[in-house]
Amino acid sequence: MSLLYEGILLFAVLFVSSYLFLSLARDAQSGIPRVIFQIYLLSIGGAYFVFCWARTGQTLAMKTWRIRIVTKEGGALGAGRAFKRYLLAVPGILSGISLLWAPFDRERQFLHDRLAHTRIVRVEIQDSAPGPYGQRPVTVEYPGEAGSTLLGRLWSKTGIPWNPVGSRQHSALAIIMVCLTMALSSCGFQLRGQAAIPYKSLFVETTGYSQFANDLERAIRSGSKTKIAQNRNEAEAVLKIVAESNEKIILSLSSGGKVKEFELRYKVAYRLTDVAGNNLVAPGEILLRRDLTYDDTQVLAKESEEVLLFRDMKTDAVLQLLRRLAVGKPVA
Repeated sequence: MSLLYEGILLFAVLFVSSYLFLSLARDAQSGIPRVIFQIYLLSIGGAYFVFCWARTGQTLAMKTWRIRIVTKEGGALGAGRAFKRYLLAVPGILSGISLLWAPFDRERQFLHDRLAHTRIVRVEIQDSAPGPYGQRPVTVEYPGEAGSTLLGRLWSKTGIPWNPVGSRQHSALAIIMVCLTMALSSCGFQLRGQAAIPYKSLFVETTGYSQFANDLERAIRSGSKTKIAQNRNEAEAVLKIVAESNEKIILSLSSGGKVKEFELRYKVAYRLTDVAGNNLVAPGEILLRRDLTYDDTQVLAKESEEVLLFRDMKTDAVLQLLRRLAVGKPVA
C-alpha cells in the first residue's frame, strides 16, 4: 500500500512538472526534446526522493505507513547514499526485479536496498534522546499478532499461526500476490505502439496551408517508421487531402427564438494513391461532430470553447486517419 500511496504522490509531482515543461517546450513527442523531457522527469523524481530520504529518511507516504529508510547500520542516509539508492531503485522497480526479489530476501528487503546497503524499517517514535535524523530514536517493530493488519486478520481465519518475519507463510503470501498481479497484467492491455503504415515514405499533398496536414505529418514522424517525403516523386505513396471544412449548425432554439445549442462539424476528405495515381485504398471521408451549448451572455467563453472543440476534432481525425492508413495495401 505504501508503494500505491507513493505512486499517487509521485504522479502529482510529475504531472505539475510536466505541465510546466510542456508549456515552454510545446512539443516533446520525438527526437531530442523527448529525451530531454524524460531526463527532466527522472531528475524531478530524483530530487523529490533524495531530498526526503536524506532529510528524514521518509517520504510523505512512508510517514503515513510509519516506515523509514536507514543505512545498514541503522544511521541516517545522507545525500550520497540516498542518490545511490535512487539510481538503483529506478531500473530495479521499473523492471520488476526488485519487487520479485523482496519475497525471497531473508529480511524482506528490496534488491536495490541490498545493493545500496540500506534497509526499510518500521518505526515508533519514543520520548527520549534524539535519533539519527534529529528526531526521537526509532524502534524497529514488526507486528507479531495476526490482528495487527488487515492481511493478518484475514490470515487468522485460516487457523495457521502468524509469524510474518522470516516465515514460509509470508513468502507464500508474497508469491501469491505477485502471481495475482501478473495474472491481472496479462489481460491484453498494452501501450499504443508505432502505427504500422505499410509505406517507407509518404507525401502529404494539400491545396494551400493545412494545420491538419501539419499535425498528421508530425504524428507520422513520431508514431511510425514512415518518412515524410518533401517531393511527390520521391514518395512511395501519396496522401491527398481533397477537402477540409468546419461547419457550425444551429441545433436547437429557445422559446424566445434564441440559439441554445450548436452542432460543430469537422470533415476531412482524403485519397491515398501511389505515385502513378492508382488508389491504394478507397477514397474516404472522416466526419466528426460535437455539440456546443450557447449562452449570449458568455460570448467570449463560448468562442474559446468552440476553438477547443474544433482542435479536439482535428486531433481525433489525425488518429483515425493513421489507423486507416495502416490498412492500406502495400505498393506492388
